[in-house]
Amino acid sequence: MNQSVKLYPVSSMNKVFHGRKPYMTETSGSMLKNEIYSFQIVVEGGERGVSSAMLRFGGDLAERIAYYPVRELKANHDLSICPDHDDYLDMSPDAMYPELCEETICFDVAPGEYKGIWVNVNGAPAAGKYDIPVVLTVDDETLGATTYVLQVVDADLPETDLIITHWMHCDCICELHGVEMFSDAFYRVFDHYLTAYVDLGNTMLLVPTITPALDTEVGSERMTAQLVDVAYDGKSYTFGFDKLDRYIAFAQAHGIRYFEIAHLFTQWGAEFCPKVMATVNGEYKRIFGWDVASDSEEYKAFLTAYLPALTAHLESLGIADRSFYHLSDEPQEAHLEKYMSLYAFVKPLMGRVQTIDALSHYDFYEKGVVDLPVCVTSTADVFRDHGTRHLSYYCCGPRDRHESNRFFIMPGERIRPMGMQLYLNHSSGFLHWGYNFYHTVLSRGVVDPYTDTAAGGQLPSGDSFIVYPDVKRGGVQKSIRYHIMRNSLQDYRALMLLDRLVGREEIEQLLHAYGVYGYRVYPHAAYLMHEVREAINRKIAEHL
Repeated sequence: MNQSVKLYPVSSMNKVFHGRKPYMTETSGSMLKNEIYSFQIVVEGGERGVSSAMLRFGGDLAERIAYYPVRELKANHDLSICPDHDDYLDMSPDAMYPELCEETICFDVAPGEYKGIWVNVNGAPAAGKYDIPVVLTVDDETLGATTYVLQVVDADLPETDLIITHWMHCDCICELHGVEMFSDAFYRVFDHYLTAYVDLGNTMLLVPTITPALDTEVGSERMTAQLVDVAYDGKSYTFGFDKLDRYIAFAQAHGIRYFEIAHLFTQWGAEFCPKVMATVNGEYKRIFGWDVASDSEEYKAFLTAYLPALTAHLESLGIADRSFYHLSDEPQEAHLEKYMSLYAFVKPLMGRVQTIDALSHYDFYEKGVVDLPVCVTSTADVFRDHGTRHLSYYCCGPRDRHESNRFFIMPGERIRPMGMQLYLNHSSGFLHWGYNFYHTVLSRGVVDPYTDTAAGGQLPSGDSFIVYPDVKRGGVQKSIRYHIMRNSLQDYRALMLLDRLVGREEIEQLLHAYGVYGYRVYPHAAYLMHEVREAINRKIAEHL
């Protein structure tokens, strides 16, 4: 028997590095009956290490438990690219970070090293106190044991009222899995991506009615991902919606409630047209792209036909009031006149469908250029203070004032506060651009996300995706950042329930007492963030 092997539980927010002993254990926690509770088991390899080890769980929740050995991946992003980062980081000297939750039950631990095992408890049948015995075995020989204690509160999380979206990149699915766009094979793989997407907490999905004009180098194009069939006879346009109907129905069957329609103009200025494919006199070809100005008469004629037809179809599907049109993305001062002109042109063609875009300058919003703004977290307080309905987002920034974000180099407790922050900021939701962006910057090439975690080394590792392609199984593998974000969005739902029980004022007092104030101010330790959620659960139990 390898007596030097040890195992013990730690927080889900405590990243377990192979060469570093975790700084604090966590032996207990609490959850509501219908949530997914997460913690980790650390296995110390000792003098000899272990091979082909497994965990066995006992107790009344054993059948509801799944575990995933955490694999480290390399951060291939040079911090010199973003010299403005702050000091609230969890750095690794060899640039290897705990990241991938592997779909396997066997794992190895090298001598003298540490291994994190992610554990999910998928709900509980009833309230009460549950002991979760955990045993480490190799070939049915027990090498160690520990216990986690879980208190289940007699309440359920309500369904979220947030609009949550992470941009789904259909071309990346096709490229990594070798399937044809929108084919039956695509939908078999997409099923796994979308199931994980909804399980994360997303409620809105990007709909590529035309190929999204996102992260594309000027003059180049991404794989065609166009759900609306377009035909042009030289005089008029006609449209087919069969592909769109299948996509929408598939999304609704998975639980998607809101739909964001692909951008009508290019990013970063709305200067040009997105890629639009059409059948013209029997020939299928591109009719719009970088070579056509966004305000050209030809494209305006297309939009005059396209938008009313698409809006009418969204109405027929019963989703017009839950759909949003994108125009472009984060207009700056130099773009504002063009953006306002384009908005004025397309808005009357959209019926009651609203527009949504990243827009972080409140004075731009006051000019009436978007219906539902999505503001970066560093400016969200301005929109909140004006009482403006908004979504929040973060991406490659902000990163200089301790704002929440999800990079490899950031501690888990920097991801976790987002749900509480959305509540405190009166946000209507959250947007992130990278659910599964497996390209280099500007889509100049395709990457293997297991070896290139930074879009060709040009973005902070972890910015461009939160799930990994499981090509062998035709699905996805999740990151620890995925699971922490899901826990964060569950925190928001717990606050929704508590709001119904005690009201916002008492909740704000509770969160402030534990040091949670906004996107920049929150506890900087896993055990402190754990205590915040424990306090929320205690308050719920007291007022049931």
